[in-house]
Amino acid sequence: MPLGFDLAGPASDVRLTIRDATGNPIFQQDMGGLSAGFHEFAWDGANADGEQVPRGSYTFSVEAADTNGTAVEAAPYQSGTVDRVTFGEGEPTLWVNGSQIPLSQVRSLATR
Repeated sequence: MPLGFDLAGPASDVRLTIRDATGNPIFQQDMGGLSAGFHEFAWDGANADGEQVPRGSYTFSVEAADTNGTAVEAAPYQSGTVDRVTFGEGEPTLWVNGSQIPLSQVRSLATR
């Protein structure tokens, strides 16, 4: 499953952490240095021991720092299947994996 995130600036040290539904880290990946902008990481669904984890809810976070050790903002992006679109006051809302995502927060859409 591809995981996407945006770095506000260049970072010399980037670490991605995947957590299970109870918040326990199950996988971490040091990604080294990355430029500012959008990046993806393809998670194969395995934990730190290389074992496949069961289907369920998982979250990820990205911590990044520049060469001075100053934190660089990293905004994670959710991916999934759009179940429906609702139109109310303001902008349209996409329902992705049970979560409501305002259209203005959508980075990209793809068909399968």
